[in-house]
Amino acid sequence: MKWCVVLVLGACVQAAGTGRADDAAKKDDDDAAKKDLALLEGTWVVAGKEFMGKKATKEEVEKLRGRLVIKDGKWALWSDDNEKGKEEIVYEATFKLDPKAKPKELDLAYTNGEQKGTTDKAIYEIDGDTLRVCYPFMGAGRPAEFAGPPDGKALLMTYKRVKQDDTEKRDLALLEGTWVITGKEFMGKKADEEEVKKLAAASEVIFKDGKRALNDLESSKIRTEATLTLDPAAKPKAMDLTYTSGDVKGKTDHAIYELDGDALKVCYTLEPGADRPTEFAGKPDGKTFVLTYKRVKK
Repeated sequence: MKWCVVLVLGACVQAAGTGRADDAAKKDDDDAAKKDLALLEGTWVVAGKEFMGKKATKEEVEKLRGRLVIKDGKWALWSDDNEKGKEEIVYEATFKLDPKAKPKELDLAYTNGEQKGTTDKAIYEIDGDTLRVCYPFMGAGRPAEFAGPPDGKALLMTYKRVKQDDTEKRDLALLEGTWVITGKEFMGKKADEEEVKKLAAASEVIFKDGKRALNDLESSKIRTEATLTLDPAAKPKAMDLTYTSGDVKGKTDHAIYELDGDALKVCYTLEPGADRPTEFAGKPDGKTFVLTYKRVKK
């Protein structure tokens, strides 16, 4: 009987030890995934491509406009026309990492775009501000190495991280100029043509040198001026206006914006300092309003 008790106790101790080991291993895996997830977050642009056994030339890479945005557990590719500032999403996916695999594994489950409902089993490698991803092509299995082989079963992409300063500078440059109002939405209602004409005749907005000025056309005086901070990686894009003159001097307006060539849309809060809007709408509660603008050609 005593031997039975000893054997049972020994088995229990062994099982408990195995359980703790399994828990520790799982925690290590989770920690490794979280670490790589944090390293991946950000905006990336194409720096290289290899497919069908050929590496893209510098000129070919420069034509691959677009950006990969990795944020909040999502992997999204956006088309990006740098000359017009026009953007649209190409695809978006949730993803899972296995940093302990050799090479590291990446599973992309597409939630929209042409590949919606499918999953790509890729491999990845991150080194500071450089990211390499080898994607399977045309339903092939997970690649075993970082190469775009001649058989066309894998596509190797190299990305470089975009610093926040670079994307902000780009949009600041695209915003520069004079803009007039073309539309307004407030209290759940859109302004009619007559009201829009009056608004356009009364004032204009000038973006220059990282500042936004509201110019009163009747008096030819600057009504308010603000320093400008942009976050183009936010969804929707975020704009902070810190006023340096006028009745709201010292306050900050947390807005959102959308830029498409010579068309600009901004959703402001009625009261500076209020929470940033999450969508482009002048809702019936009167807390936000939307203004659309067009660029004044010189």
